[in-house]
Amino acid sequence: MDDEALLEILSREHDYDHQWLVAAILGARGDVETIPLLLEKMPSEYAIRALRLMGEQGIEALLELSPVFTLRTFAAFPHPRAVNLLKRHHAFFQRFGDFRDRDSRTVLLKQFGVEVFPALTNFLRETKSHVYDLREIVTVLREVVPLPWPAELMQLLNKHLPPDDPAECRAAIRHYLDGVETEDDDLLWLAADVLGRQKDHEAIPLLFEVLEMGKGDALLAKQAIWALGEIGDSEVLPRLRALQPRWKERVPPFDQLNREDRVGVQVELALALAKLKAPEAQDAMLECLPYYDDLDWGASSTEGFVLLGPEVVEPLLKALKSKKPTLIIGAVLALQARKEPMAVEPLIRLLSYRHKTWEDGVIGYVAAALGALGDMRAAVPLAALLDDMRWGIKWSVRQALVTLAIPEIVEPLAEHTTGTDAWVVDYDILQVLAKLGEVAHEPLRHQLRSENASTRQAAALALAWLRVETARDELTQLATTEEDSEVREAATLAVAYLSQPPPAALETRFSPY
Repeated sequence: MDDEALLEILSREHDYDHQWLVAAILGARGDVETIPLLLEKMPSEYAIRALRLMGEQGIEALLELSPVFTLRTFAAFPHPRAVNLLKRHHAFFQRFGDFRDRDSRTVLLKQFGVEVFPALTNFLRETKSHVYDLREIVTVLREVVPLPWPAELMQLLNKHLPPDDPAECRAAIRHYLDGVETEDDDLLWLAADVLGRQKDHEAIPLLFEVLEMGKGDALLAKQAIWALGEIGDSEVLPRLRALQPRWKERVPPFDQLNREDRVGVQVELALALAKLKAPEAQDAMLECLPYYDDLDWGASSTEGFVLLGPEVVEPLLKALKSKKPTLIIGAVLALQARKEPMAVEPLIRLLSYRHKTWEDGVIGYVAAALGALGDMRAAVPLAALLDDMRWGIKWSVRQALVTLAIPEIVEPLAEHTTGTDAWVVDYDILQVLAKLGEVAHEPLRHQLRSENASTRQAAALALAWLRVETARDELTQLATTEEDSEVREAATLAVAYLSQPPPAALETRFSPY
């Protein structure tokens, strides 16, 4: 296929799968003259891999067009020689001044260290950044650049962030309790975070005072409880115990919180009791099971179940049989966090769960848990759900099968290579087939002879991405004899891609989205 035909495909509207493969072909050819068209005609995420394949030439040409996109390309797929190349382009640092993109800034800080300080200083001077973003920037800087940092940069950081000095953090919270207005409520949350991480025993009375005052600030209350659990002093447990009945009876300090915030406080209290190894911690954590949204908020919330002893497994398995969907989901999350092998068979049985409104939610969580547990017994039952297109189930099943890829499921996987909506290929399925290796090649080649044109088109594209050289003759024949124009074009593109030199490392992630 000549360049004119490739560029015609690239200039179309919404022909995503074929454009995606064209971008890879152009990238493999190192055709830097097509970069402006790639940026103009394709969503930026689609062009990243093509530009990465162009190597130094592509990066250098891209620098002149879009320094920000250069960094995004490099962040997604670091090129071994790109670091020195980018360092030579001082104009890059002068033009790049936005550190809000998380992946890009992490690469920038880790790869270039002190060389980005001027751009970072300019960013802090001109942008009102979220305090969490700044905290993350400081964390990365500490990893890669030894102190001292430039005075102006330190001054700007300190303006936005609380220091790591516990005495100053206690002072910030003291001012809050005394009614002194603060410019940024997030600073109080982070001050409590510092006190917990540094296990500052002097802060215990102050943190309990935060709870006693009950100003209705649920975020600060939860962070104070978290910090107390981290500090873990012997005087903390009896005072936390005293808070539990007050939470249940909706009396101060919890009377000003709405239901959602009170649930969040309950989960944080139970977690603190588990950290402190309180005898009542198991009951407290089990009471949190129906509030799966709070348990699913982050690993720290399910950490309480990990800290409990093996005796908690039986009530968790019992909860899987509950008639309450929210209780089931909470138990699934807890067993997943514990990596409990005894949960595998009960979870497999739950894949046939039926409920008028909660069915896809429960099965989605169960599929994700089975994938995380990594027991191959779940692979075939999960593959039986490949026809289910409900989003929660569809995504969870495919992600789980990446972990549980076994030859026994290759046939149903190959039969489900066809995508949905705007996509010809199901790239999540392709990811699993790639992991299976050569055992997936023959079933995919068989799909080239399907009566369904969409299936033949998807199979041709999949065989290209997997670089199945043994399918080249069949694809060549399909490119000349196929009656359906889209299938014929897919086969032609597949042959063109297979004709390019293979990349140094075969792709392991295919999805363009």
